[in-house]
Amino acid sequence: MAKFSKDKKKWNTENSKSQKQDAFNKFKDDNGNFMSSLASDVRGLLELYEASYLWVHGEDILDEAISFTTTNLAFAASTLDYPLSEQVAHTLKQSIHKGLPRVEARRYISLCQDKDSHNKALLEFAKIDFNLLQLLHRKELREIYKHV
Repeated sequence: MAKFSKDKKKWNTENSKSQKQDAFNKFKDDNGNFMSSLASDVRGLLELYEASYLWVHGEDILDEAISFTTTNLAFAASTLDYPLSEQVAHTLKQSIHKGLPRVEARRYISLCQDKDSHNKALLEFAKIDFNLLQLLHRKELREIYKHV
């Protein structure tokens, strides 16, 4: 439970930190280590890996999560089939949170396309959205170059 302070910002920071730690603690065993059963769930590891990159200085549990997931994803990478192997390899090179959103969206669209279980309507919508925004950027660049 977060302690109340007259400084509202400090209270919010402490409360947020406590909530994050509580969320990650449910993945730990009685000894304080991340559960070994998590290592077999590669998609879950990817999600935990990405979530752990939302840390701020002083959140040791998120540092532990990065270390745990990096080790287990690297170990599992060679045994995975495409497109999951490609997603793991790219994620280990660069977290989605560190990349450019539109570039990461394009990569994700390509990976989803190759999955048998993708939602066709949602994938089509993502492609249309990506292409429309790209078209808008091209139009804006043309306008900028006209005035240069």
